Amino acid sequence: VILSEVEQRNYVGAAFYYSPDGELLGHLGNSYEIRVVDSGIFYSLQDNNDDACLFGNSTSLYYSGSGTQVNIINYMASELGLNNIYVGALYDGSGNVLYTSGGRTTHSVTQYTYPDGSVYYDHHYSYITINNVSDVFKGGNFYDMMCALIHEQDHYDNYNPYTHNEIASEFFAFGSTIYNEYFEYASPEFRESIYSQYRYYESLYYNLYY
Repeated sequence: VILSEVEQRNYVGAAFYYSPDGELLGHLGNSYEIRVVDSGIFYSLQDNNDDACLFGNSTSLYYSGSGTQVNIINYMASELGLNNIYVGALYDGSGNVLYTSGGRTTHSVTQYTYPDGSVYYDHHYSYITINNVSDVFKGGNFYDMMCALIHEQDHYDNYNPYTHNEIASEFFAFGSTIYNEYFEYASPEFRESIYSQYRYYESLYYNLYY
């Protein structure tokens, strides 16, 4: 859900509780982790103001079923105008699991080369996958996850097969990750990782274009 600055400050230190169907039920407790709980249990324990018992009766996003993970991630993504987000493990080109990558945007493009040498790209579609074996997903931090979605949204929205450059794409995507209303509330580890990658691509970008 998109929060005002005041609402964000009120939510810091609270756990975000979602139903298995992906509905945001509310927040309680002293964590900003994404938790999954039956709606009946949530409302019963919320009325009793029993934060510790509610937390104990809930499950982390990481250990929830795949269907629940998809429902919650898509509910969060819908507030950014995104839909049909895939959730699953990501691998590198050698088949190794990517623990450090929160997500990936895949572009399906067909290239045609005409006899005169000119090139035409038929951009079929793009899709986003959130990596459910990543450190970000395992941490389950609401703000980290929103920033990961915003990062992929930048890749999704701004892809152009004629002008695409990986360095520029990552530089601007990390910029969008930093300059949004969620980033200042993300975990210290997440922020430091994003800053480090932003500086890396910033250096490559300016060496490439200036």
